[in-house]
Amino acid sequence: MMYSLIESARLNGLDPARYLKFAAEVHLRGGLAPLPHEVRQDAFAAARVGPPAAPQLENG
Repeated sequence: MMYSLIESARLNGLDPARYLKFAAEVHLRGGLAPLPHEVRQDAFAAARVGPPAAPQLENG
C-alpha cells in the first residue's frame, strides 16, 4: 500500500515524503487523509508554511 501511495504521489507531481506527512497530519487532526490525486498543489504548498489545512479537492 505504501508503494502505491508513493508512486501515485510521484505521478501527480508531489514529493512523496511531504505528501505522506501531509496526509498523516490531516488524518491525525480528524480529517480524511486525501489520496495523491485529490491534493491540489496550492493546498499542498500552503501546508509547508503553516499548519496543514484540510485538503482541497480538485473538481473533475
